[in-house]
Amino acid sequence: WLKANQERDGSWKCGKSATAGAALATLAFLGHGETPDSAEFGQTVSKGLQYLAQHIDGSGLVTGVSRDYVGYGYSQGPVVLALSEGYAMTRSPALREPLDRALQAVFRAQAAAKTRPQDVGGWRNQSSSNDSDVSVTGWMIMALKSARAAGIEIPQAVFDEATQYLWNMYDTKNPGFGYQKPERYPSMTAVGILCQQFLGNGKDPRIQGALDYLREQKVDWDKTEGDFVLYGWYYMTQAMFQAGGSYWQYWNGEIRDTMVRNQRDDGRWMPPPRSNIEGKDLANTPAYSPALGALILEAY
Repeated sequence: WLKANQERDGSWKCGKSATAGAALATLAFLGHGETPDSAEFGQTVSKGLQYLAQHIDGSGLVTGVSRDYVGYGYSQGPVVLALSEGYAMTRSPALREPLDRALQAVFRAQAAAKTRPQDVGGWRNQSSSNDSDVSVTGWMIMALKSARAAGIEIPQAVFDEATQYLWNMYDTKNPGFGYQKPERYPSMTAVGILCQQFLGNGKDPRIQGALDYLREQKVDWDKTEGDFVLYGWYYMTQAMFQAGGSYWQYWNGEIRDTMVRNQRDDGRWMPPPRSNIEGKDLANTPAYSPALGALILEAY
């Protein structure tokens, strides 16, 4: 379905950001082990990666989406992640050069002066912001971790500052992570856990407490309410998979059959019916739900 719904220029429609759509959909193919050389999906992957590489400007920022748009950070992070994964699998110089530029923009955004000390080390959803949030920071950390795994040098200070920012957003009374302050939501808790796992802090007792909170969450396609239900499940699936053991056993029992049952015959997913913003803004865009659905099942 994703192959059939790719635009001619290599992108996929996704709300107001075709670059984010191209990143999510391309990640779904890369996560399936597809490369530009694959028999069935090679051309799709090649066009997707080409589109992403062409949409990094001279300063390393993603083009095709307004820098003042609230979802800007949700383009830069996923695009860098997709380019990093693509570069790791292809070693293509055509990806490496724009990727290096895009990484410099990510470093600059983290280093931008923040109004509140607790926001230092994080990222926000515009190209240069004086505050931070856990959601956008999650995409940036995944992108940086992927780039490092691909053999690109990332200064350790970047990871250290990001680690401290996430701890600043941790709620010690109710173990979990908040969006822009210490509180706890299931989705932000999952982002915080996954990033701290990637940053080497998965065994920290604070993370164990947050994982126990995620183990209280239920997956009900028809009843789970929120603004971004599928997005939350994407992060929860990864965090619980990384935690393994009884956490993954519980979560896999919740998520796997739910996703399989609710896939449409044509191959796509729609957002769950009580997911407010996903349903309102993203239901009719070809990349968002199908790509996240595939990525959730690719956690294995």
